[in-house]
Amino acid sequence: MKGINSCVKKTIVIFWAISLLLMLTNEIIAIVAFFKGGSTADYSDMIDKKLLQIFMAVNIIEFVLWIFGLLTLKYQ
Repeated sequence: MKGINSCVKKTIVIFWAISLLLMLTNEIIAIVAFFKGGSTADYSDMIDKKLLQIFMAVNIIEFVLWIFGLLTLKYQ
């Protein structure tokens, strides 16, 4: 109701940083889990590879949007 003050801005920045760290951690876990899996070329491995590619693409776009949102706080 009062607008964005410095306390609200710091809180948002902290939550943004935590969200970005969680997103990067999940990306690393997904990549490690994929490469740690079996090396057989069956249907489930093909599905895993496609899901990992989609997951990575979505996370890259989401990461860019989170950074954009964080930078917009500097202009207010």
